[in-house]
Amino acid sequence: SPTVLVPLQAPTPAGLDACLAALDRTLPDGAPVLLADDACADPRIASLAGGWCERTRLDARYLRRERPLGLAGNVAAALADTGDVDLILLRSDSEPTPGWLSQLQRAAAAAPRAATIAVWSGEGELGQLARQPSGMPARYLSERRPWGRSEKAMHPVASSPTASRS
Repeated sequence: SPTVLVPLQAPTPAGLDACLAALDRTLPDGAPVLLADDACADPRIASLAGGWCERTRLDARYLRRERPLGLAGNVAAALADTGDVDLILLRSDSEPTPGWLSQLQRAAAAAPRAATIAVWSGEGELGQLARQPSGMPARYLSERRPWGRSEKAMHPVASSPTASRS
């Protein structure tokens, strides 16, 4: 099972609590989860994240940075912490719905040469694509699937390390 990485970049306690509850509802027992705290100033975040890791049925770890690294630095450090594993990057304010993991896994299996499988929601998240990249298989953008808490449909999207950018 891939490791779900949740970078904590100043989340709200309510948003993080909803995200963690959704992970408990939607991931299989023992699924690996890494909460990477980018030295959040709000002490409630450390308490909430650490307490959840102790209570959950998932294989969850909480790592707190000594100083803020920013999103890119925090994710890069977390990648080093996880080693050579498949990884899912999940925003701390997202609320995945049942079936989200299997849908991403099916998209990855359908595109074995893809470097990245991402959710395209059109709401400005990390996974958003403004337009279809050159060489992108159209099927990844045409299949509508319910993802996360949004009422808008999101799509599994594959990107290849050899796809041209325009």
